Amino acid sequence: MKGTKTMSKKVYEAVMSGKSDNNINYTDFQNLIVDVGFEFQHQDGSHRFYAHKIYPATMNIQPDGNKA
Repeated sequence: MKGTKTMSKKVYEAVMSGKSDNNINYTDFQNLIVDVGFEFQHQDGSHRFYAHKIYPATMNIQPDGNKA
């Protein structure tokens, strides 16, 4: 996997299940998207933008407290 940290299986499963969408730790989510191939592009205020080499969409994430 890419990224500086190993993807947490628990975080991956929580995101993929869709059952924890409002309860994912922001840093864990950032690590997850980097591990699956997204690369940081730029930041505008608290919004961080990521792009993927294969997928044309840009992902915009922003913290809500410590949640993504």
